[in-house]
Amino acid sequence: MDKKSCFTNRLMLLLVYLIIHSSVIYGYGRIITVDDSLRIKVDALFSRYDKPDSPGGAVAIVKDGKVIYVKGYGSANLEYNIPITKSTVFNLASVSKHITAYCIFLLESEGKLSIEDDIRNYLPELPDFGKVIKIKHLLHQTSGLRDPYGLMYLRGWNPLDVLNNTDVMRLLNRQKELNNDPGSSYMYSSSNYIVLSEIINKVSGKSLSDWAKENIFDPLGMKNTIYNEATDANVVKNRADAYNFSSKGGILNYSHLSSLVGTGGIYTSAEDIALWLKNIFDPKVGTSETVKRLFQMEKLNDGNIHPYACGLIKNINYNGYIFYTHDGQIGGYKTYIALFPDDQLGIVVMSNLFSFSPWPIIKEISGYCISDLWAKPLEVTQKETEKLEMKPDIKINKGVYDDYVGKYIIEQMNLAFEIIKENEKLFIQGKAIGRRELYPETESIFNISGDVGKVTFKRNQENSVEELILNSRGREIICSRIDGESSSEIIKPEEIQDYCGIYRSDEIDVTIEIEYSNNQFIAKHIMYEDLKLKPVSSEVWEGPKFFINTLKFFKGEDDKILGFRLTGHRVINLLFEKEID
Repeated sequence: MDKKSCFTNRLMLLLVYLIIHSSVIYGYGRIITVDDSLRIKVDALFSRYDKPDSPGGAVAIVKDGKVIYVKGYGSANLEYNIPITKSTVFNLASVSKHITAYCIFLLESEGKLSIEDDIRNYLPELPDFGKVIKIKHLLHQTSGLRDPYGLMYLRGWNPLDVLNNTDVMRLLNRQKELNNDPGSSYMYSSSNYIVLSEIINKVSGKSLSDWAKENIFDPLGMKNTIYNEATDANVVKNRADAYNFSSKGGILNYSHLSSLVGTGGIYTSAEDIALWLKNIFDPKVGTSETVKRLFQMEKLNDGNIHPYACGLIKNINYNGYIFYTHDGQIGGYKTYIALFPDDQLGIVVMSNLFSFSPWPIIKEISGYCISDLWAKPLEVTQKETEKLEMKPDIKINKGVYDDYVGKYIIEQMNLAFEIIKENEKLFIQGKAIGRRELYPETESIFNISGDVGKVTFKRNQENSVEELILNSRGREIICSRIDGESSSEIIKPEEIQDYCGIYRSDEIDVTIEIEYSNNQFIAKHIMYEDLKLKPVSSEVWEGPKFFINTLKFFKGEDDKILGFRLTGHRVINLLFEKEID
């Protein structure tokens, strides 16, 4: 064998070795090899889903401007055994929001709008609420616009029914009030990014779908990515069906072909979203300054800063490391993005299974890519232990716990919750806040588990607890106590009929009838079974659904009921007026 042949054989052996011992992933214009250890670890995280009879997911990882891993796991369609690949398309759901924000910033860089502009400059058909809503309020979720899903649930909407932007804009045009003054507080609402989509349409003269395709998706080579706003077609090429497990253990098709765009609506594949991640760290569309604006937060009117940036949420872990995330869910599609700017790391996980949990997987992957990211320093562990466990030298008279037990309400949001006592421990619980244990710091100050904030109980001159203060993210919320009456005195027999009757909301064109039967107040809605209502006080009642959380009744000068304000899913103080015969 001559020297040339010998060299050729050795080169071939080397290439075979590299192919066997590395994972070769297609990058943007190049082939990138991935270390076996990362591939094996990531694959192990998806192993329980990586089989033909299971829905699964896909992952895209970008590091230092390079696509380092893209792969699919499990089945995209259980009926035809179609596997999930890097080209399989998923509904990105609310992870779409930061891309919508990017469209706004690109248009602003062209001088076509300013985020300081009044949104009615572009959409004059929207109601004049007497307060200016700026584009920046939409970006940061501080506009006060009510959430379309909360409003549609009250109308009897089925979550699998298709909505489009026209439906939502029609509903928003009926609104007479906001959840909050623009810029005063954060409240997540899908309306914000739907309105942004409509502004893009007005400014550019093109639909968001067409504009994003021409200005972002096509230039980046994202061939399998669209904003799906078609109302006359619902076929999306290469799309994975979504699934959910039934209560009896069966599996249901839980696909949702939403036509709402801006707030969601992007369908994309793992290989395409990797190209978008690459653009975040090495911009080809826009500039590094455009990208930075995605991470910028805005001061609220009171000077406080909420961590919701522009379709991304700022997080700080226990090591002081800053990163940005957002999740998404619609039907059975679950998605999650995590960006670690200091280490040029971006990860997206998408799934077609409702019970799938993307964050634990992303957390593990980020730990593989950034050493010591999630390693807790000893002093942090000690502080957490001190925070969550009562110090031995603090003497807490648990006899005062009984004074704190009761019902409370966040007045400005009409959200009711309660403090309960179980096994000599206190808990805060409610439909909107879940259930969390309270750990005593002093006899009147308690830390909420999960490092959510603090609760401080306040007494009046008679030494009775009449309110508590919730402190979260530096903001204080005063909550009044509302259970002063005994249960038998809440609604007197002679008052029962005054609460009964038909109540109407013009803002959603819905009526709710309240009846009293078998010692129970019932709300009747044409689209739901009878809904049981529970009076907490003569003024505040609890509802049975997450979208009917609280009813707060109001009276006229003659002390007769005139109506109630309903608070539910991202909807605050929606007016229902009593129809008077």
